[in-house]
Amino acid sequence: MIGLIYVAFPALSVTVLARLHFWLHNIGLPVLVLAIAGKKYGMPDIGVLIIIGWVLLAAGVVLFMVNVWDRLR
Repeated sequence: MIGLIYVAFPALSVTVLARLHFWLHNIGLPVLVLAIAGKKYGMPDIGVLIIIGWVLLAAGVVLFMVNVWDRLR
């Protein structure tokens, strides 16, 4: 959905918020997925990485929402 919005409104993808969103999302998502997989396979003390992944992912989504709200207003 986020990619479709960036394609529909290309001016949104050239802002600093878009770049921050990109990096937070693309770092947070793999961390979260790998941490959840590690938890499933019994890795101890992996909960911290799950929290870090969620926080990075959520921060990226919030930056996306702020970018859309600010630029399309």
